[in-house]
Amino acid sequence: MGIQQKWRYHRGDASIKAVIPEGFDGTGENPITAPFHLPADDWRSPDFSDAEWKTGRAPFGHTNRLQEEKRLQTRFKPDPASPSYYFRHTFILSEEPKEWRDMIVKLSYEDGLILYLNGEEVFRDGIRTGLILPSSLAITNQGTWYREVSLRNHINKLRMGSNTLAVQVHRSHPGSPDFLFDMSLSYIK
Repeated sequence: MGIQQKWRYHRGDASIKAVIPEGFDGTGENPITAPFHLPADDWRSPDFSDAEWKTGRAPFGHTNRLQEEKRLQTRFKPDPASPSYYFRHTFILSEEPKEWRDMIVKLSYEDGLILYLNGEEVFRDGIRTGLILPSSLAITNQGTWYREVSLRNHINKLRMGSNTLAVQVHRSHPGSPDFLFDMSLSYIK
């Protein structure tokens, strides 16, 4: 899956439902150690229906920096009512991933994000641990264009057939003039 793909997206608000697993430590001091199943109404779930969400092409965002603004495919208007956006992309895997040596994501984002693969968190950066709400703020970061991250330890979360990436991106301030998101996923055999 390359960069500049079409994604479903939704502005962060009270309609975004996320289940809090039994035993989850809201402070983030104790990680979840047992697998759990997300219900279909949780936005991170592969079974969630995102048909009501808007569709756009990445990179998504807004900025007051002209050079970077030209790179955006889907432009958002700054929205002080919400510092976050939620994104979903489903893709089909036609080969068995067990033989892969590595899985690489290239991420563009500002300021912080959390990435889920088939309902399980696989990467977090620029945002605190623990419970994150649509109103949660990220840590102030300079925008990152196509940072490579290995997800080698999460290859086992992939499956033949349909797979879902879910990403939440948060700004560091509701009135921040900058927001950015794009992502690609590749593998090494």
